[in-house]
Amino acid sequence: MWAECYRHLAERGLPPMRSLPRDVWRFRVPPLEVADLSQGDRLARLAFHPRYPGRKSWSP
Repeated sequence: MWAECYRHLAERGLPPMRSLPRDVWRFRVPPLEVADLSQGDRLARLAFHPRYPGRKSWSP
């Protein structure tokens, strides 16, 4: 995690002490039950039509 933070700063030419204050926190969260919608038949049963982001799919 820290390596990614320092790489991000180095790509922008910022020394570590010039970035925003940072801290690391750990959280324990209960496991989530997530619906698997990776199959087309499951999407069809829910009448769910995925939207794909792009210039033509978002209103102004």
